Amino acid sequence: MKKRKLEIVLESLEELERPRPDLEQYMLSGRDAAQFLWLAIGDVVGARVLDAGCGSGRLLVGAALLGSWHAIGLDIDFCALLTAKRNALRAGVGGLVDLICCDYEKPCLREVDVVIQNPPFGVQRPHADRVFAKSSIKLARVVYSMHKAGDENRKFLRELYSRFGGMVDWIKEDVVELKPTMMHHVKRIYKVKVDIYRIVRGESWIDAT
Repeated sequence: MKKRKLEIVLESLEELERPRPDLEQYMLSGRDAAQFLWLAIGDVVGARVLDAGCGSGRLLVGAALLGSWHAIGLDIDFCALLTAKRNALRAGVGGLVDLICCDYEKPCLREVDVVIQNPPFGVQRPHADRVFAKSSIKLARVVYSMHKAGDENRKFLRELYSRFGGMVDWIKEDVVELKPTMMHHVKRIYKVKVDIYRIVRGESWIDAT
């Protein structure tokens, strides 16, 4: 599938009807989701992929469309998973997708090949990003993750992933466009600078708390 076609398919998917501010449920546009996945395509094709904090399933569906043999969506919000299920069926990849409702701090699944994630930045729930870093490195040999941009945050995340047994391979800068989906939003479009990370796991996972 070409990148432009992927953008169109992902943009057509259903959004969350009532996104939760406490979970920072900001949905990526079709363009931004496709751009993220295109960076991960070499690891996603033929792999067992987990979309951690999958929300409406835009990254999850995209991974399946790009050739993941098994795509798993995990979220603590059951209503979001219902939306993700409808989106997987709508995109014709329902047979490749499984959905799990649980807390990512104690993920109830086996190891996967790759984790793709757009985790909370920790604005509403302090340290939420740490939960995703720790669990993802424990579950997968490769992690693709989107985080708030900035030199200070890069330093923090390099140290954080290293603490849990991972090494930042590269970082790509991007700007994502978010729709005004929350009650407190007043602008038509919010442009947010982000960094996309590729993290690889070391030979052993260090259990640090």
